[in-house]
Amino acid sequence: MPGLKTVHFLSDGPTYQYWNRKMFYLMGSYLRRKLEADCNQWHYNEARHGKGPPDGVGGSLKRTADRLVATGTDIPNFNRLTEELEKHSTGIKILVLDPTIIPIVQAKFPYIIPSFKDTMQAH
Repeated sequence: MPGLKTVHFLSDGPTYQYWNRKMFYLMGSYLRRKLEADCNQWHYNEARHGKGPPDGVGGSLKRTADRLVATGTDIPNFNRLTEELEKHSTGIKILVLDPTIIPIVQAKFPYIIPSFKDTMQAH
């Protein structure tokens, strides 16, 4: 992605994310280099309150899938679901992660990832 300056990650704030060393490593070390970004920013919304773009996009996709099934569209598998959502969701780009990449990325993690102390206070 030429010219990419900042990658913004948006999520709610469940406590387990704050202590997830692998996520911190993935964002701070791996993804920043992979995307060739100058900066990563992780934005937390209050947990379980349905705020922000991630919840809006997720809700829109769920309503679209519900409407498709209710009007007779057969969705027998994940691939068909993503195809139908792509076709019927204006302005939303669905990126499907190739599951074979997960063990490749996991193999790049160091055996021991140090803890990120006082993560809850950093929030």
